[in-house]
Amino acid sequence: MKRLREAVVNYDVELAVELSREVIRTGFDPLRAIEQGLGDGLRVIGDKFEAGEIFLPMLMMAAQAMKESLAILEPALGKGTSRCMH
Repeated sequence: MKRLREAVVNYDVELAVELSREVIRTGFDPLRAIEQGLGDGLRVIGDKFEAGEIFLPMLMMAAQAMKESLAILEPALGKGTSRCMH
């Protein structure tokens, strides 16, 4: 989770995508990765933006890292839900 958080905080889209794929490969809980990894990272970025420590382009790069990671992780959420229903 720490590495996903850091990928967002460091605006590293490629690393965020790679780590998201690793979450899927290893069977780690994608919801936990979203909430505790990506979400925590985006909260840090939001706080920095509000404090004037970073500017809009940096905020957008962090959001892109989260967006591309979510595209990988969200489909796995549906699979987990359907398995629980059977």
